[in-house]
Amino acid sequence: ADAMFISLSKKYIYSITVPAKLQSYMACGKPVLSMIDGETSAIINEADAGLTSSAGDFKKLAENALKMSKMEKRQLVKLGENSRKYYLNHFNKSNLIDVLENTLHSLSKTNT
Repeated sequence: ADAMFISLSKKYIYSITVPAKLQSYMACGKPVLSMIDGETSAIINEADAGLTSSAGDFKKLAENALKMSKMEKRQLVKLGENSRKYYLNHFNKSNLIDVLENTLHSLSKTNT
């Protein structure tokens, strides 16, 4: 696939959720096309990993799908590279464990 799709309903709980499929898509170095709010949209934008529209905004989704379909292969590859880079820096297991250990260590220092 040239790009991967994520969509969730317009509900508060989904705006604070990061679906596991986003991490999978990014781990595979794929560009992301989404119709989603909150954290997931913010991650895609921060990573410059694809195009996003608000949950339920099917018109913007259609615009983004057309825009992505007209991108040159090198543009899609770049979005995929950005996606993979973000995954490696933020979602890979060893980094997450390091962050967790550092957080727990700093919490233990403030509680002593």
